[in-house]
Amino acid sequence: MKWEYQLFVVLPILCFNIIPESKASVHNIAREVDREVNHMTEYPLFYQFEVRPTARNSEVEMLAGALATVLVFAETEEVGRARGARFIARQHWEIISVKRVMRMCSRHVSDLQPHFRELYRQAEQYGIAARFDGWARHGFHGRGIS
Repeated sequence: MKWEYQLFVVLPILCFNIIPESKASVHNIAREVDREVNHMTEYPLFYQFEVRPTARNSEVEMLAGALATVLVFAETEEVGRARGARFIARQHWEIISVKRVMRMCSRHVSDLQPHFRELYRQAEQYGIAARFDGWARHGFHGRGIS
């Protein structure tokens, strides 16, 4: 424990040796970091996954698969992907592949089509929202669902 404490005390000193010495510069850098973190959570991450219904999904007999569009407010892509995957699993879908990932910005939001605008509003309210656009089963789709 003593070594960890010493590292904690020494690390800020090393950082201040690298950063310009004036307090104003340190505060400006801290403000810039805060701004970046706020920007990361101001707009959601946009994911599209190819998914298929699990045996517990009420649509399992009708749908062979779907494109799941997930909007999630998260600090990092890794956190967003984990939240999105849990959300999809709770809806009884299995992720087959990741199709798209991007951080939305103000322009993306202003250009959203009406159905995605509603999805964005839901994500703002709950932190995450998903839309599943499925395709029907036909003779070529097997019935072996896990």
